[in-house]
Amino acid sequence: MKKLLLFSTLLGILFTSSCAKDDDISDETAIIGTWTLVSYFIEGTALELDDCDRSSSITYDQTYNYSKNTYQTISNDCKNTYQEIGLWKFLGKNVFTTTPVDGEPYKFTVGFSGNTYTTEDLVETNGLKKLHRLTYTKNN
Repeated sequence: MKKLLLFSTLLGILFTSSCAKDDDISDETAIIGTWTLVSYFIEGTALELDDCDRSSSITYDQTYNYSKNTYQTISNDCKNTYQEIGLWKFLGKNVFTTTPVDGEPYKFTVGFSGNTYTTEDLVETNGLKKLHRLTYTKNN
């Protein structure tokens, strides 16, 4: 019985490890394209996104430029509330940086799964840090 339990545990560890390695990328082209926001969690709680929120997108192109557009519903109108452009760079093993025009580089790790990517970040608001997790789906 102990051998069966040990084997099951080792098999689980190997399966989990192999799945994680499948998501690692060593090719920067995986991020190229337009990605649309599909989910947003803060501290594990899902934010309710409407169609306007889901219009938010990030585009990474082959010339290492990126553009980010955030949309929100304000007074029943879908508004582009934030725009950012700049350069992106692949650092290896799912790690990227984006550097906005006239801004500081931002380093982030992406978890790829099929045509989606997820990134997490600690965001500080009023001195309190909270974990934000965003998932995007690739459009093209």
